[in-house]
Amino acid sequence: MPVKSIKLAAGLTENHQLALLKSVTSPLALNLEERQHLWNGIDLLRSSRVVVDEQNLSFAKIFELFIDGAYTEKFIDAVLTSKQIYNESRKHKKKVVAEIRARFAKEQWFRQDLPESRFLIAFCLYWWSSLATGYIFEAEVFRDLQNSGITFQAHDLHRRVERFSFADLTISNWQGDVKSSTYFFYVARSSDLLHDFYITRYFDEIGRRYIWFVMLRLENWNQLDGETQPMIFPNWPEDFLQPVSFDFSDNKWVAVTYEVWKSKVLTFQEEGV
Repeated sequence: MPVKSIKLAAGLTENHQLALLKSVTSPLALNLEERQHLWNGIDLLRSSRVVVDEQNLSFAKIFELFIDGAYTEKFIDAVLTSKQIYNESRKHKKKVVAEIRARFAKEQWFRQDLPESRFLIAFCLYWWSSLATGYIFEAEVFRDLQNSGITFQAHDLHRRVERFSFADLTISNWQGDVKSSTYFFYVARSSDLLHDFYITRYFDEIGRRYIWFVMLRLENWNQLDGETQPMIFPNWPEDFLQPVSFDFSDNKWVAVTYEVWKSKVLTFQEEGV
């Protein structure tokens, strides 16, 4: 069922298009400005239309039906049963990306004579990569919290409706979200940061490794500890020797290393405060 025609949403600029195409060919080479164009371009593409198999569907619907619906369940099963989640799941993720590319060619969803189809595959690969990376990180966090003895309630990744639930996990009545990167700080509006805490990470270029940390509301941190050092967002310290506090989206937040936060939560739960 080849793609017959595509109508891109209005407002897609040349900068958006260049960033979208680069996300397919050289995703790791995108700088922050290009990533901003990419995120905005992806939002615009959601409502773009494609005619396939006599149906006029949005890009978002194409992804839901033919990518998310076809690959996510098996991928999550593979992730959750991995002994070494990070290493094994990245291999599964690359395998699915190759399958998606092959399917686009076989089904003629990508056509050389239809340049707009480049943006359909860019949209689908972006969302697949984002969701897969997020599920991998969630699985890592959930397994580590369980192994650490922390009591928590996580949404069920096997159920699609729960994968899109408001909170990824709840700890001691605090609702949290797991974010595989700090991108959400840069695209968040004041109404977007509604959770009590966020477990996230950033890539340390010098150490060539991910640094896990937690951002939580100041009032929640005060229940666990209370001591902080002021910081101007988003100048993350290199080592997080102590928790830092900052203002963002009209709220006061605290950023603390994942391990320190985890030990505070464990003590909090053990003391039954």
